Amino acid sequence: MLLTFGMVAALLRAARTDKGDVVDAAIVDGTASVMGFIYGFLANGGWENARAANRLDGGAPFYGVYECSDGKRISLAPLEPQFFARLVQMLDLSGTAVEGRNNPAHWPALRAELETVFRQKRRDECTADFEGTDVCFGPVLDLTEVPHHPHNTARSIFDHSAGYPQPVPAPRFLPKPSRRCPPPRPKSARTMPPHCKDGDLIRARLTGCSRRALYRRANAPMRR
Repeated sequence: MLLTFGMVAALLRAARTDKGDVVDAAIVDGTASVMGFIYGFLANGGWENARAANRLDGGAPFYGVYECSDGKRISLAPLEPQFFARLVQMLDLSGTAVEGRNNPAHWPALRAELETVFRQKRRDECTADFEGTDVCFGPVLDLTEVPHHPHNTARSIFDHSAGYPQPVPAPRFLPKPSRRCPPPRPKSARTMPPHCKDGDLIRARLTGCSRRALYRRANAPMRR
């Protein structure tokens, strides 16, 4: 994604300035980039350098996942005060737990109270209660449930034409709709030809070379 963004930016710059760019991208660059705000918190004393000790790393009880009575789970993320206040109102949480929202020393008590509340209801009951509110929540869905979620069906996120769900290409370019997904190739068709490396197959795909031609190249005698 980082490389794609860089290529688009370079193409736009070239179109406007007639100057080209070499796009240098790496996974470690992108990882460090998205961690920028965390390092900002750390520099300002707003982030504890320990696991599950902060608001966004599983430490805060109001930013996490809870198991319901049916074994399924629901996620919570009411970080802003007004959203948390709505959660407190709907679940009728204790005043002590609420007062300790910004004090990590009180987080275990609040977490225990939330765990007790959610274990008394099924996931779909919690979803029905919170849907349409500002609680900032979401049901944790499994792979078979995701294609049938109302948001995904409304946008036709999955293609079912092959008899099973496949995510459609994204992003979309309107007014032309995204193309449908082809069915996956049989396992035999995905087998690498003998003596071929991953890089050979990638180059073949980029150049439009057929697998048969790739096989011939791999077994051809070396030219001197």
